[in-house]
This record gives sequence, structure tokens and C-alpha cells, in this order.
Amino acid sequence: MIRKIIILLGFITALQGFGDALYRKGAAAFKNNPIQALEFFEQAATAGNVSAMVGAGHCYETGTGAKIDYTQAIRFYDLAVKQNSLKACEGLARIYASCPEPAFHDGEKAVKYASVVVRKHPRDADALALFAAGYARNFEFKKAAELQTKAARHVSMDRVADFKQCIEAYQCGEPFPATATPAWMLAATDKGSPWAMFQQGTFCEKEGDYAQAVSWYEKAAQLEFLDAQLKWADCLWEGRITRLNSVEAFKLYTAISADGVALTPEQDKRMVSFAKDWDIARSENEDDCFVRGLKAEHWLEAMLERGITGEEQETLRKTVLSSALHYYAIADYKGHSEAFAAVERLTKLLDGITLYVENDQ
Repeated sequence: MIRKIIILLGFITALQGFGDALYRKGAAAFKNNPIQALEFFEQAATAGNVSAMVGAGHCYETGTGAKIDYTQAIRFYDLAVKQNSLKACEGLARIYASCPEPAFHDGEKAVKYASVVVRKHPRDADALALFAAGYARNFEFKKAAELQTKAARHVSMDRVADFKQCIEAYQCGEPFPATATPAWMLAATDKGSPWAMFQQGTFCEKEGDYAQAVSWYEKAAQLEFLDAQLKWADCLWEGRITRLNSVEAFKLYTAISADGVALTPEQDKRMVSFAKDWDIARSENEDDCFVRGLKAEHWLEAMLERGITGEEQETLRKTVLSSALHYYAIADYKGHSEAFAAVERLTKLLDGITLYVENDQ
């Protein structure tokens, strides 16, 4: 019996030595010949070398010496984890939390493996950031933001901005990277993620389901998600997939701009154009605002009766009707019972003309 044990130990020792030798060959070839390095790593992994298991997993994860293959990477990392490899835990956490292919994401596993790394390196910024990414992928955005904040305290100054940007993303319920399966998106909306709500709105709009798209944009905007606020403001201004409300759109554009966010040229023109009419009418009652719209239309009729034609007529028409539309929209906002009918009428009359003054060339 003792003899058999001695022989077995000798065989294991020889196999380990063989695996070690193959791993060293792979490590030596890695820089100049990654394909050959991967072959050595796989052979060494079969012989039980833990470093080779990690090396093979890394090659498949990063596409070094072979095409990216997360299934193979996970297989080799799993083998190494069974041998208590911290590097393999890190690799698995990275794949499950933040690899480019959403189908491999698994928040629970990401948290599980990242926690092992953090227990060993509690002040390592990258380990903490990986832990945060795992929690975000597991819909625990508050915890993710807390961990990322902690990570930012231990990172070098040249990387602080990136870490802080990630904190902001987690606060909006956005994972890192910002890719996810449709099932994850739906689950994230249930968890209150405004980012996921905005993504759902975008998807619904592309599919032609405008009513559902507007609903998602509004929900995300109410949670102060910037992209959704801008989209919601556009929806309110255009009145194409929700009831037109120029006043609320103007307020959103103004607030977002005041926060230092650059609007698109079109959004900026909308805001500037509406501002002058809002300054005139905002302190008036709904009847006075409605009358201003009527007066603008009557004035336009009088001017056109003078025989203005061509480009001059079109410029005048755009300018005055846009202003009249603003007054009717303000009257509707204040509660005038007939104002919205006037808004709809002018919108149809303008028929595709943007609701701000354009500089005709």
C-alpha cells in the first residue's frame, strides 16, 4: 500500500513538473507568439498547472492567440477557481459583470467572485470597481455607487474622473458597460432604473409603439435622467406623440441649459424663440394670452392683404404663426378651454414647419 502511494505521489510530482515546464514555455512565447503560448497553456492546464489555467482563460477572454470565447474562458477560470486562484475569481467576475456580450452577464456570480478579490485586497481601486460593477449588474445600484465611491478614494488622480463618471451612471441605474439583454432591461425598470426606462422608450419608438415610448420617457424624465428629460421636452414641444405643451418643454430646456448642458441647435432655437413670448404672456391670465394669439393672426392677415409674396411672405408667416402658436399654448397651459383647438389648428397650418423662426437663406 505504501509503495502504491509513493508511486502515485511520484507520478503527481512528475505531472506537476511537466505542467510547470509547459507553462514556462507558454509564458516565454506569450509576447511574440500568443497562438503557441495558448497551446502550451492548455496543455499545462490539462497537467494541472493553475497559472496555465488562468493564462488560457485570459487568452480566451481577451482574444489573445484565439478568437474571444467567453465559454472557454469561463471553463478555464472555473478550473483555476477550484484551485483557489484569486486571478481566476477576478476573471470570472469581470466576464459576469462587464464583458461586451450581455448574454454572459450574471450579477449574482459577478458579486460572488468579486467579493473574493475584495476580501483579499480591500483597498484596491480596481477590485472595488469590479465589485461595484457586479452589484450594478445585480440591480443593486445604490450599493454599486457606494463601492465605486470608495474605489475613487484609492485610485490615481488621472483616473478619478472616470471613476466619478461611473458613480453617476450607477446612480441612474446604468450598468458598466452600458449593455444588457432585453430581459435585464425590463428587470431594471422594475428596480427603478431611469437609464433602463429610457432605453425601453428608445426601443419602443423604433418599433413604432409611440404611446409606450412616451410613457417610458416621461417616467425616466421624472427621475431626472438627463437624456430622457431632453427627449421628453422634445415630445412635449412637437406634440407628435403626446399632447403639445410648449410651456413645460420650455421650462425643461431652460433648466437643463442652466445646469450647463449644451442643447442641440434646434432645441436652443426653440427655447430662445419661446422665451420672448413667454416673458410677455406668463403674468397674464388665460383669456389675455388667447387674445394675443388672435391678434397675431389678425395682424398677419392684414399684412398679407397688402400683397406680400414670395420669400418675404413665407418668413413673415413662419414668424407670426409661431408666435401666435406660443400664445395659444400658454393660454392652454393656463386653462383656456378653446386654446388647444387653436394650437392644433395652427400646428396643422404650419404643416411640418418647425415651430421656431428659421433664418431663410
